[in-house]
Amino acid sequence: MNSEEFPLVTIVTPTYNQAEYLAETIESILAQTYPNIEYIVINDGSTDHTEEVLNLYRERVTCITQENMGQSATLNKGWTIAKGKFIGYLSSDDILYPDAISCLVDALKEADLKKLGVFYGSFNIITQSGRIVKKIEPEKYSKSRLQIDLICQPGLGAIFAKELFEKVGGWNEALHQVPDFEFWLRLSAVTTFYKVDCLVGGYRIHESSASFKVMDKIRAEEISNVIERFWLTDSKVYATKLDMMRSKSTSYLLVSKNQAQSKRFLLSLFFLLKSIKYDPLKLFKKETWRTLASGVLRRYKDYS
Repeated sequence: MNSEEFPLVTIVTPTYNQAEYLAETIESILAQTYPNIEYIVINDGSTDHTEEVLNLYRERVTCITQENMGQSATLNKGWTIAKGKFIGYLSSDDILYPDAISCLVDALKEADLKKLGVFYGSFNIITQSGRIVKKIEPEKYSKSRLQIDLICQPGLGAIFAKELFEKVGGWNEALHQVPDFEFWLRLSAVTTFYKVDCLVGGYRIHESSASFKVMDKIRAEEISNVIERFWLTDSKVYATKLDMMRSKSTSYLLVSKNQAQSKRFLLSLFFLLKSIKYDPLKLFKKETWRTLASGVLRRYKDYS
């Protein structure tokens, strides 16, 4: 197979106790129309029937079983052993649509195979049963929107050159709530991102989804700690002190939302006031109150 026409793409799926969704996730990769895919699934110490599911696919998928290391360490392990020129990941409760990787690689080739970058498309939000809730159309990439407004443009199915992983390192293994966002944040300091016009897959929401479940105080405040470190280590990337203050303000607003989502309403108020301290205009923006409302209302979503 011509590696220039069809460069090898490695997709890694770390999985922990999600056997009920895993087969559908694996099948979605095996059904890809792109002809040159390496697929690695790593069972991170699951205690459910994940091994039984993997036994059905060992002849077609690289399956690894290990003691529990955590999602970030497991993903980094997969990316380290990946043979692909380009890499990505798929959570074990999500799915990719058949033309997803073909579409992303086509866009990548148009941009120039030698040009580094992150390529991402749109995706659907789906429920536990697979019902489509809505389509998420990410914004076209903007460094300031990512670094200052903390809008994470890349999402489900994004792929990028393995060289970038080797350059900046993988997911921060100390993080549990926003390791993906922190990774994109670091990448934004060294490369650019490309929005591709294709619907790549389905992001599944359910009660145990990291973005929707009750989180402890440490996880709830993780985003503000990430932003503090970012401006300390990468201060050269922002234009003004005002940009930094706006970024920190947004991080505290997200912490306020997380605290509200976890029913710690006094802490939510505390971080809201801290957000307004860094950016008083937040008080008068509709987006501020929509963000807070989403934190409260997420506890009452229908995931079925």
